[in-house]
Amino acid sequence: MTNCMINKDLLRTDPDFLRASCEAKGVAVDFETLLDLELAYRKLQHQEQELQTKMNQASQQFPSLPESEKEILKKEILLWKNQLAEVKDRVENAVVSLNNMLWDIPNPPAPDVKIGAGYDENEVIREVAPPPQSSPLSRGRAGGGSASPLASRPSHLLLDHIALPPRHSRAGGNLLLDHTTLGQNLGVDMERGAKVSGSRFAFLRGPSADLAWALAQYGVATAKKYGFEFVLPPVLVKGETMQAMGYLQHGGEEETYHFEKDDLYLTATSEQSLVGMYQNEIIPSNDLPLRFVGYSSCFRREAGSYGKDVRGLIRTHQFEKVEMVSLVLPELADEEHDRILAIAEEFVAGLGLPYRVVKSCSGDLGDPAARKYDIECWLPSENQYRETHSCSLCTDFQARRLGLKYKEGTDKPKYLYTLNGTVVAVGRMLAILMENYQQADGTVEIPEVLKKYLV
Repeated sequence: MTNCMINKDLLRTDPDFLRASCEAKGVAVDFETLLDLELAYRKLQHQEQELQTKMNQASQQFPSLPESEKEILKKEILLWKNQLAEVKDRVENAVVSLNNMLWDIPNPPAPDVKIGAGYDENEVIREVAPPPQSSPLSRGRAGGGSASPLASRPSHLLLDHIALPPRHSRAGGNLLLDHTTLGQNLGVDMERGAKVSGSRFAFLRGPSADLAWALAQYGVATAKKYGFEFVLPPVLVKGETMQAMGYLQHGGEEETYHFEKDDLYLTATSEQSLVGMYQNEIIPSNDLPLRFVGYSSCFRREAGSYGKDVRGLIRTHQFEKVEMVSLVLPELADEEHDRILAIAEEFVAGLGLPYRVVKSCSGDLGDPAARKYDIECWLPSENQYRETHSCSLCTDFQARRLGLKYKEGTDKPKYLYTLNGTVVAVGRMLAILMENYQQADGTVEIPEVLKKYLV
């Protein structure tokens, strides 16, 4: 078989666990058929091995046999050879059928994840209005200086609640303009974007382009400060890589741009190429963790969002994004998940935006994630929070499908764990920034942290 999609031991020893995990994520899998296929595959494998053993033994015996017995054995070997060819064909067909079903099994939710149907059942961990010069990474440092920014953070970021300020823009009183109108004054040209490329495309010109570029630079700098290597990744990936990442199943194919002639996909996030960078490799454990921060254009068809966010920058087909990816030892994955979320929070806190942290329930995790935290920032024109960041622990789900392993000393190679997290989705953050920092005269105040990145 090819790279393992799931831990096959679980399929054989605890299929009820996998069945419950699929149900928790709202994914329908016919486990009776799947188990029958897996059993048939193993029987065929056994037949193949038996026939091959018979042929090997016969080949060893053949030279020492009398001529009369050689003729009999020749006929038997020919029979076994034909049977072996038939069994091999059946094994290949069984592998295809089995793999087609195994691809559909999502990563089981982590034990601490709430079982729920979707977004409405997610858990709000905290609401935060960061004071100036403060962030989730700096709070709680012992004596400042060079102490580790994460040393005093409790598991899964159970921080003290910090109250939000009044929910209105910095214009004072009621909201004056939404980001679409504000953007027109700053060079966000949706009309000409639609003329050239269709709906949900934009030209960012002049001040809006400068501000977008400043957000991207601030995002990269924030991650680099914590040891993430800056990477400019490919935005086209092979079909086998995209399939292995776990984003094409259950409607995901409809959300991606696929060049069928070349079997290449435009990435919806640089995670899809960054994690694939080490596919089918064995990494020495001493080289882990590997941490990358990628900046790239991202592309999404938004096939499932017809009629939603048709104006402005909240939901576009093309946008720029800064994304973190970590490849780690399994025992360090929870700590790394905290780290990634903390870095994302530092980015938002540095901008002085009201936000909240949400822990996704099982039905809102997607296929690859075992645990996911979202950051949602306040969008005044809608009087609600909107998701701006996702930080996911994918355990060994992607690693198994990509053949991503680590090796410690003389031990047998094992699957490592992968994680990913947004630093900034530029277009959406630009929209939220404009609304929260608009002034009474329709201009937009620039957060202090961005000024050094503006040309």
